[in-house]
Amino acid sequence: MHGGYFDKQLPTLGNKVIGCRNCKFNMHGKVRKTWTLVTNTINPGDLTFTVNEPVDWVNGDRIAVAATSYDHY
Repeated sequence: MHGGYFDKQLPTLGNKVIGCRNCKFNMHGKVRKTWTLVTNTINPGDLTFTVNEPVDWVNGDRIAVAATSYDHY
């Protein structure tokens, strides 16, 4: 999905969405295991971390790690 924050938006949906209203929507592709939990704290500068279960990340994937507390630092 391409575009920017200020690009044209669809009414009630916004932009950068896949919208379906009163219709059937089918999506096809390879099922992947990409979401899991981190086993311990990741500190700024860490180059590695361990996850709870196997994932099928491949070279070139982008990984996002979200904070679990109010202190996002």
